[in-house]
Amino acid sequence: VAHRLADKLRYLRNVAVVTVAPDSLDPFPERIAFPSESEAVDWVSDEVQRRLDHRVSHSPYPVSDEDLQHWEAEEMTLIQINVERL
Repeated sequence: VAHRLADKLRYLRNVAVVTVAPDSLDPFPERIAFPSESEAVDWVSDEVQRRLDHRVSHSPYPVSDEDLQHWEAEEMTLIQINVERL
């Protein structure tokens, strides 16, 4: 299985690797490979929205637009996209 996966990745030549951490202190962030940068960007957008929805639904207080903007900026600092050549 690993050999077939490696062959497929080599065929792509480039992959977009998303590094995502649940918080800034996580020493082992998750790394996810995507076949294109646009797919990685789409995934990041969905993931940030999922995290924001979670924070809003679990907040005991009303959430303002300013809060959402601050939280979104916070979440984006935890995610990086790097295109790597294979």
